[in-house]
Amino acid sequence: MEMPDILGFTQANAIKQLDERGIQYRMQVVENDGTFAEGCVAKTDVVAGTKFDAGKTIVNVFIAGERDDTLVASTASSEEETDSGDSQAE
Repeated sequence: MEMPDILGFTQANAIKQLDERGIQYRMQVVENDGTFAEGCVAKTDVVAGTKFDAGKTIVNVFIAGERDDTLVASTASSEEETDSGDSQAE
């Protein structure tokens, strides 16, 4: 069996792809660094394209948890304040 590329797939679509191929899997929600939308596959422990024995291997699928956009917002806000301060200094 060859591992399909499911990175970025919604959890439901990933399940469908794995079930159709008879791949055993275990899903776990992990902290979201903002790279993927909440509920999408962020990582698998078997790399896409890798051949493996589907009957003997359980693939770990890591699902992105809730995004914390406050970090992104506060970073952007800090940068704007820094830019404003620089123009006043000139």
